[in-house]
Amino acid sequence: MKQFKNRLLSFSLACIIASLAMSGCGGNSESSAVKSYTSAPAVSSDSRAVRAYSSVVSSVGGSPVYFSGTRLFVIKDDDSVEMVQVGNGVQYKEKAAGSEALNEFVFSIGNSVAADTDAYGTYLDNSMDIYHWNLTDLKAVSEEVLVPAATVKEFIAKRAMDNGLDEKSAKEMAEDKGTDLLLGSGFINGGDGYLYKSLNAFVEDQGTVDAVAFGVMKISLDGKEMSFIDDLRAGSLAVGNGFIYYYDPGYTYDPKSGSVTFDSSKAGLYRALADGSKKTALISGIQATSSTDLWSDKMKNTLKNLRLINTELFYIDNSENGDNCLYKLSTDGGTPEKVSENKCDNYYYDREGHTLYYFGEDALWSRNMDTGEETELLKRFSESVYTGGEVMAVYGGYLYFADADRYSGVSYLKEGEPYYYAHICGERFNLKTEELEDLYYYSYYTKTETDSSGAEIYSDAKAPQITWGKVATQKTTSR
Repeated sequence: MKQFKNRLLSFSLACIIASLAMSGCGGNSESSAVKSYTSAPAVSSDSRAVRAYSSVVSSVGGSPVYFSGTRLFVIKDDDSVEMVQVGNGVQYKEKAAGSEALNEFVFSIGNSVAADTDAYGTYLDNSMDIYHWNLTDLKAVSEEVLVPAATVKEFIAKRAMDNGLDEKSAKEMAEDKGTDLLLGSGFINGGDGYLYKSLNAFVEDQGTVDAVAFGVMKISLDGKEMSFIDDLRAGSLAVGNGFIYYYDPGYTYDPKSGSVTFDSSKAGLYRALADGSKKTALISGIQATSSTDLWSDKMKNTLKNLRLINTELFYIDNSENGDNCLYKLSTDGGTPEKVSENKCDNYYYDREGHTLYYFGEDALWSRNMDTGEETELLKRFSESVYTGGEVMAVYGGYLYFADADRYSGVSYLKEGEPYYYAHICGERFNLKTEELEDLYYYSYYTKTETDSSGAEIYSDAKAPQITWGKVATQKTTSR
């Protein structure tokens, strides 16, 4: 077993303590009983079915895999979990390939997509490499670079030059801001042999990325083809059935002045073929929110979390005249239908159970899509998480949550240290008992040594323990 410096231990513990302080673990307090408008939703009789409509729990080669934050866990038949390991690729240099305890499969759930035995995405390591992971063998995931960083930089720089930016500025932008452009929104598997991705613009100096921000990339699954879809800027994006669905608040970039303007007469929710042709407005006049002066916020936050579910588009309307609730619309257009009674931050639709789960301002709700009745399941236990990306999924009678901020690494502790130092790396809500559980990851070292420099090192690691632990019931959800 590779030995690790004490500084790594200290850093890990600091991260853990900070994480625990933010999440309030160990500090649960009782609150008044939650008002319930209906009974708890019924649990599917097929309790082992993987409802792979979310990036949180997916069927990977026939096995249910739980994507918790930046880690992957296989859910076994006895309800225990096993962490997925990487075979020939790791994120950080200190995670040596021969060290099984450290060699976890790490990527950002908000920036990657899995499809059966294949996953695609990027690492959060200031690189612009786009990766392909083969998940056929979940005990040793293989990794390859699908598109190297140099190619991605050149590709983005050319797009900027095509939009009027000079060559020097375009190359500097791609080099300095390229990683930021790849973050912030996930890859989408269009089911047509291509990945789709709307570039980000949440960088410190927005003016440097105006020429390419929110442009939509199209990448073949073998990495051999890359293109931008012409004349398309997407603040929100969904892909499927041969179409692209996107929100554009009438974005216009002027290469001469370098300024961005919005034309509300052109703002709306659009549909186009996968090549960008036959553009059709499904809803016109969705005016961008005026609550912010940042044009990137107008693009990203006016119509949020656009998703294609069956033959309908779901989205959160945060527009100037919107009410921040969840709506749905036919892919052919028409009149939007209001779905949630309360303001919505994020949602998950269990198609088989005909139940919608969504986070309101201060609670987790379920909605029976057949009757329209809503139930307040759980008091909201965080103000900042669970608002971006697909972070919920139903599996085996549980509603699983994924939170990329809750698990930043592995803790290395001497045997006998208190358990509360362990990382929380996942959460789920029991739909039958209405109890909340955290997934804890413990890792211990049994020996302490001193190296030639006098630094303390830990070795001889015990096998990690990964267990579920009850945190709160419906009446004790204040954290």
